[in-house]
Amino acid sequence: MPLFLRCMALKIMYQEEKDSKFLVGDGEEIEEQPLEEEWEESFFEYMCDLRVLDLYDTRIISLTSSISSLINLRVLYLNNCSELVELPPELEKLKSLEILDLRCTGILTLPEQLAQLTGLKCLRVSFKQNFGCPSHINGQQEEMNPSNVIASLSSLQELSIDVNFKNQICNQIVDRVAEEVASLEALTSNRFRSFRILVGNQKADNFLGFDFFGYTAERDLRFSVVEEDITFALLKIIKLLSFELIGHHHANNLSVFGTDYLKEVEACTIEECNEIESIIDGGIATGVSFEFLQKLHLINLPRLVSICKGSIESRCLTKLTTLTLKSCPKLKCLFPGDMVQLLCHLQDLQVEDCSANKEIIEDGIIVQSEALPRLKHMELCNLPRLFSVCEDASFE
Repeated sequence: MPLFLRCMALKIMYQEEKDSKFLVGDGEEIEEQPLEEEWEESFFEYMCDLRVLDLYDTRIISLTSSISSLINLRVLYLNNCSELVELPPELEKLKSLEILDLRCTGILTLPEQLAQLTGLKCLRVSFKQNFGCPSHINGQQEEMNPSNVIASLSSLQELSIDVNFKNQICNQIVDRVAEEVASLEALTSNRFRSFRILVGNQKADNFLGFDFFGYTAERDLRFSVVEEDITFALLKIIKLLSFELIGHHHANNLSVFGTDYLKEVEACTIEECNEIESIIDGGIATGVSFEFLQKLHLINLPRLVSICKGSIESRCLTKLTTLTLKSCPKLKCLFPGDMVQLLCHLQDLQVEDCSANKEIIEDGIIVQSEALPRLKHMELCNLPRLFSVCEDASFE
């Protein structure tokens, strides 16, 4: 059932009067409601064929131990169950479970019993709810991400961890998750369809929904934290992902991360990074950067003066199909030097709110007549100083 219909059904259910409900057991109506203990012991007992359990946005505070009877359960949605603070140990018996969504619950740690769910393909969890009140066990603060939980999920294909706070614990979680993900066999065999780690304040409208039937989420690293540099553990897996750098205030270009980590990236977004002056610096980079890059989005970069600086490899950016620049007030020339000759697959170009931009292709550059052969859409919006697209009269 589509999500909006499920939500509607839940709201209608909550609005119904209590006296309009009845209970049935063994084919006959029950006159008195069973005791709570009886419910807990037998609620899921005869549902062994259940495949999907959707408790999205309900007010449940716990799951009964009888959930262990759901031996064929494949999908368990617990997202937005804000009053749910823990999972029963019996959860580890759900060996057929493939998708588990724990986002926006009251659960403050990654439960250790998840390590037993070796058939799990998709795990979504967030450490945001009620973070000011950390969980404690016997006077000791419980680890938010116990060791080897993720590393034990050998079938994992999609992972989303949303950490929305800024402190040392945040960095520890990122380091540990990255190390464990990097050790997964699925990474080396390229079966790992999606790795999405969200750190820092993320815009809700940028978070893509998850499609159970289509596995539509991309392999993605979104890093938004200003206090620390990106750790080496994360860099080891960037080459398998699309890459989003948001609100990072240390590096002035991406070449400092090394071409080995940027070579295979297919999609890249750089947003609100106040120190970024260029994307590729030929004076730093050795080797090919962005050889397979298809989409590049540069947004709100107040110091960006050039996409490419210095001489770069001839294979850089040759597969780029989409280029977007928005709110880059110091960018004067979009394509300096011979950069335009590299963009043989560029189809969509959008430049918006770049107040200093004077020219698209640098003046004085001899442009081959077949440059930009696949360009289909070009949108130039709010560029008050733009006076030239290309001065070379030979450029068709």
